[in-house]
Amino acid sequence: MDAKKTIRRAFAEARNKIPQEELDRAGEAVAAHLLKLLPTLRDVRVAALYFSRGSELPTMPAIEALRGRSVAIALPAWDGASYRFVSWDAAAPLEKGPMGIPQPSGGNILGADAIDLFLVPGLAFDKHGGRIGYGGGWYDRLLAGRRPDSSAFGLCLNEQLSEIPLPMEPHDILLDGVITPEGPVVMDHG
Repeated sequence: MDAKKTIRRAFAEARNKIPQEELDRAGEAVAAHLLKLLPTLRDVRVAALYFSRGSELPTMPAIEALRGRSVAIALPAWDGASYRFVSWDAAAPLEKGPMGIPQPSGGNILGADAIDLFLVPGLAFDKHGGRIGYGGGWYDRLLAGRRPDSSAFGLCLNEQLSEIPLPMEPHDILLDGVITPEGPVVMDHG
């Protein structure tokens, strides 16, 4: 088994042991830290997020916090061939996408260059911007076209931070930081 699969399994098992009540508190704390971080970033008008599922850190508090600051929300949506970011209004209907993940059933497709802030899922993150996702490489492809002045942060629990550098491949996109229930961690890409 390769290193990434082993890491995925270990971090998923640790995350799956966290009670829902603790996950809910962590989602609220991350949303509060996100709002404190927002003024330090380039003018954020459009943020790309995702709907959490299972034992992932709940993202609805972050979505609601950003909407409360008049930030437009984009969500990943499967178009039959690949994922694209699609604008989403809370009043717009959702449909089930791959793996039952809710996604907008309409909305405008946004290129990565139209997004100011990316909030990215993953199973494990390190302090150098490394991230291990679920193995499809979709977020790396989505992030590949981002503007240099945009920001990309992982949303994670403390249990998802690796003390050692994660194995990275040439196509893996480095993040600018992570936001945990303890607060933001800005990455050292050196």
